[in-house]
Amino acid sequence: IIAQYSTVWAYLLILSLSWSLLEKSITWVFISFSALSISLFIKLKTRPNLADLVTLARIPIAYLSALFIAEKSLVATGIALLFLTLDKVDGIIARKKGPTHHGAVFDMETDNYFLLLTTLSLYFTYQTTILLLLIPLMRSLFVIIPPLCKKIWPKFDFNPPSSFRAKAIYFTCVCMLIALTIPNTIIPRQSVIYCIITLLAYSFSADITNTYKEKIKALI
Repeated sequence: IIAQYSTVWAYLLILSLSWSLLEKSITWVFISFSALSISLFIKLKTRPNLADLVTLARIPIAYLSALFIAEKSLVATGIALLFLTLDKVDGIIARKKGPTHHGAVFDMETDNYFLLLTTLSLYFTYQTTILLLLIPLMRSLFVIIPPLCKKIWPKFDFNPPSSFRAKAIYFTCVCMLIALTIPNTIIPRQSVIYCIITLLAYSFSADITNTYKEKIKALI
């Protein structure tokens, strides 16, 4: 499910760039992800629990944030912070009610959906470096490549455990990205983008290195 769910983002990113108008790009992503989310629960034949409903509510919120970014409005920053707050809320609810596998996948992909909409909107609105679009794509590739490699090479097994370092870096990067939505800011957008990409690259490479170090230790 994770691989199939994440594959969509590589296609969405390419398709979004085929439109010259920002509104069409982010609207396409919004409609596609909404349909994908609903089909997920239909396919699993399960009703969304409270945590899932909070996650579903974050989908239009991320879309509104992207629209206000296009208007260069400070409202975008407030809505983005609301999205981040609800992300923590659905996590708390999930831990209290009992987390589910599909709920965890849905939550992660909704986070990446937010990253995709926000980076697209920032890119078209402020004419930032196109490297900004690496942010959502990096995470998708990090998720989808291991399962594909395992199909080709069955002995390939990569499943890094959740760590405080990874969560802290991700939260920091999201906060930095939200800071870029502030209009007329003195924050150097290009420098912040390079910093986010560097932090994410470090986090992913650390996950890969640590996972295989543990595997080597287990073999010794």
